[in-house]
Amino acid sequence: PIRDAIISNDGVEAILRCFERYFESDEFVAEAMRVLVCLAMNSEVAKETMSAEDVIQLVVAASSRHQESIMVQELCCKLLTSISVRNGISEVIVQHGGLDVVVRALQSFSDERIHDAACYLYRNLACQLQNPEGLVKQGAVRHAINAMSSHEGCASIQTNACCALWNIAFKTKKDPGTVVGSSGIQAIVKAMQTHLEYSDLLEVACGALWYVVDGSIDVKKDVIGSGAIDAVICALVMHPTTEPTLIKASGVFSNITAEAPLAEAFANAQGVSVVCDAMCNNAAAIAFLEVCCLTLRNIIFHFPEYADEAAVTIPTIIEAMRDNMSATAYLKEACKFLWVLAAESES
Repeated sequence: PIRDAIISNDGVEAILRCFERYFESDEFVAEAMRVLVCLAMNSEVAKETMSAEDVIQLVVAASSRHQESIMVQELCCKLLTSISVRNGISEVIVQHGGLDVVVRALQSFSDERIHDAACYLYRNLACQLQNPEGLVKQGAVRHAINAMSSHEGCASIQTNACCALWNIAFKTKKDPGTVVGSSGIQAIVKAMQTHLEYSDLLEVACGALWYVVDGSIDVKKDVIGSGAIDAVICALVMHPTTEPTLIKASGVFSNITAEAPLAEAFANAQGVSVVCDAMCNNAAAIAFLEVCCLTLRNIIFHFPEYADEAAVTIPTIIEAMRDNMSATAYLKEACKFLWVLAAESES
């Protein structure tokens, strides 16, 4: 109610006028922005007012004018993060120099809080922008990886950076493995190994790996050497019923098992038994079962000796088929997997 009263009485406009009038005072700018950040939380009306081009220009200018103020830099990142969720605003932020705000925050300071705020802004921009090439040119991948390396114990920095890398890998027109690179793969895997208890982090990390490995065989080999297979298997074991994490993890496996050397590494890491157990324990998770059918089909194609082990999932798969006759994508993958099992049994 108090926040609504401030907004309904044109408090945002009044604060912005003060912000502009006393722009040269870093202390006043910080106090004004602190209020704006608070008001923007959960208020579309406030976000709409703050999304005006002149306001975005003012925030970017404040970051440039008060480069030595860690508070101003942090609040600039937070305010731009808050309004960037609105349709089309991320493009406006980038157009008016918003990427310089992120780069400045990450390069000029080592404080965990400001890096956390900057990575959150990177995440939102990567999610909202249709074309991430501008982010890549500005060094977004490199800066995200550096922040992850500097703050390995901060789960929120790792989560936001992984999510940014995921969206860049998903949207780039270039080879995603090349864009993220070996250092990016290693940083993502390190984040998973350090924070296995955080399912949200594991979800976005697996999402990033899913698209990163959807490239050349050299990238897939980098994944083997990074410990990614063990990390993703651990994600399945640690969060056996968390469907979003399960889907992204199985997506990674469906990609890497398409190549025989990686399929072998997956099988040697007890991946087949872990996936089968997860399928039997999540019979209602149709999207998860669909991707797992593809993974196991890949494994049996390369290594038929795993057919008997994979056959334990047959009751679960058939029951899910009966209960989800409209889920055509799942039904197709289930039929293909059952065909491979049946063909192997006949041979």
